[in-house]
Amino acid sequence: MRVLVTGAAGFIGTNLCTLLLGDGLLDEGVEVVAVDNLSAETGQLAPGVELHEVSCAELAESGELLREIDAVVHLAGKPSVDFANDHPMEAFDANVRDTVALLIAAAEAGVGRFVYASSNAAAGNVDGPVHEQVLTRPASLYGASKLAAEAYCIAAGESYGIETVALRFSSVYGPHSRHKGSVIHKLIRDVIAGRILIVHGDGEQSRDFIFVEDLCRAVVAATRQPCAPVLQIGTGERVSVNELIDVIADIADAHPEIEHGETRLGDVRESVSDISLAREQLGWEPRVDLREGVRRTYEYYRAREAAPGEQLAGEREGAAT
Repeated sequence: MRVLVTGAAGFIGTNLCTLLLGDGLLDEGVEVVAVDNLSAETGQLAPGVELHEVSCAELAESGELLREIDAVVHLAGKPSVDFANDHPMEAFDANVRDTVALLIAAAEAGVGRFVYASSNAAAGNVDGPVHEQVLTRPASLYGASKLAAEAYCIAAGESYGIETVALRFSSVYGPHSRHKGSVIHKLIRDVIAGRILIVHGDGEQSRDFIFVEDLCRAVVAATRQPCAPVLQIGTGERVSVNELIDVIADIADAHPEIEHGETRLGDVRESVSDISLAREQLGWEPRVDLREGVRRTYEYYRAREAAPGEQLAGEREGAAT
């Protein structure tokens, strides 16, 4: 089996390729074809993976790397509410236009399955756990771009015969995330550096936080077996930002100062996934609880001695959702 991974040098891509190479999967004849244009300046790559430095647009136009590929895992894109608000057309090009081009090229090359990295942001403001049949109401341009790409994946399946699945990731965290600007990573780095924690709103907004290793196991399962065209991937547990801060502070044995800012435009108040369909169809279950996942992520950053005043790529100063 040959699996092509876009965004392979990014946070999730690095973890996914590491899992594919280190979990005995290669013993079953699995080959990883890693693609990344390095535009995010991550520079990460799983050991033993040969990187093809190419953009998704170039990949689709050439089609060369898609030959004899069994499954594409499309992780590349612009994963940021702030970025989409500030650069809406660039986010559209990366998240929708490039996805459509790659879908068509994959179908024409005879690729069997196309696994798309979507987001709970596609569902938007939903009361209660988000399930696959919910009426979507994206609250951000980023969420709208992910929902549009989901629709194209479903349509490509009907029009071109390629099997597709959009996995709606909840809030992902974990190691190999040095340039990640999402809430857990930002808070951990700030605690280590002794900075004031800046929280948007009252901190009672909640998310479903999933450890990256668990998420990658779901992605691997989705490359191997037929399933519904959209699946929720999370833990099914709602955690507020304030609760998250308490967990991080306890693990770090710290007493951080907290300041509350304005609620960020386009943020949803709460988001938690109903993962019953993923459990049923993928035979998958999250294994790492929040405290263990935060501990492992904290140790990852601690080992790299994040410096006070450091602002990492893709991150706005003092902005925790």
